[in-house]
Amino acid sequence: MKTDVSDRPNMASLIGGGGSESAEPPPFVWRNGDVVPWSDATIQVHDFIYAAPSIVFEGVKAYSGAGGLNIFRLDDHLDRFYDSMKMLRMRPAMDKAALKAGVMALLRANATQQDVYIVPFAFWSGGGLSRAFSVPEPERSVELCIVARPFSSPLATGSALNCCVSSWLRVPDAMAPPRVKAVANYYSWRLAYADAQAGGFDSLIMLGPSGKVSEGPGACVFLCRDGEVITPDTVSGILEGITRETAMTLLAEELKLKVVERAVDRSEFYVSDEAFFAGTGLEIAAIATLDAIPIGDGETGPITAALQSRYDDVVRG
Repeated sequence: MKTDVSDRPNMASLIGGGGSESAEPPPFVWRNGDVVPWSDATIQVHDFIYAAPSIVFEGVKAYSGAGGLNIFRLDDHLDRFYDSMKMLRMRPAMDKAALKAGVMALLRANATQQDVYIVPFAFWSGGGLSRAFSVPEPERSVELCIVARPFSSPLATGSALNCCVSSWLRVPDAMAPPRVKAVANYYSWRLAYADAQAGGFDSLIMLGPSGKVSEGPGACVFLCRDGEVITPDTVSGILEGITRETAMTLLAEELKLKVVERAVDRSEFYVSDEAFFAGTGLEIAAIATLDAIPIGDGETGPITAALQSRYDDVVRG
């Protein structure tokens, strides 16, 4: 099944934070240890050409709950962020404790009370006309920045997504490790998304070079069959997802279901009872169809719905 353009969910909004593009930016950002006005957080346009390929980042959500604002698994996100910098041979001048303090300082400066999407990111700083895109520069200083903006949880939309299997393949670990949460790794997703949306689909699943299922754009993927929940393992070209790990824990410990990590064939989705994505941006999002074949009854299944409810409870503290 394909989705009419007028009914298609705004995937860029859902994955990017679940909210509409605000005309007003947040008052402040955090940059290299200082909270600065949004309008002052700029770089020379030429520098950006060389900074962009080196950008690594994290997406962290803070949720408003009964006990106030709960930043969900911030330490785990920062661990992965520093792992990404390590693999690119970046040497940040600040440690994780300082960056965590920066997150808190930014939320205080912006007087944040509602759900907020927090994005720490890093890139090699400075310009120079002789710099090359492909050459790492371990001795160059690293810019550390944090932006934070309100979002609306995708769980509130109740969307079940019509998806396709992309003809574009996920880049394997030996070429561009998915464990590095780098902007450059998202280029293949942009190609795949362009094809999927031109074909009338909401989203997509990518296969790896072996023909096995890898993941969705910005999200890991799960299927449910005969009371068992199955997800591609961490050597299937996936980001080692924090939401994925949370979902697996909730499925096993709260819903008492068997969760299996292994290689997955695309055809398993066609005969599954239900399927869903799990990622910071999408949170837990049901997959209604794959390649126009209904998954189960083509609606959000009971396991997915139960997981969505548990997930919302956990992230709000």
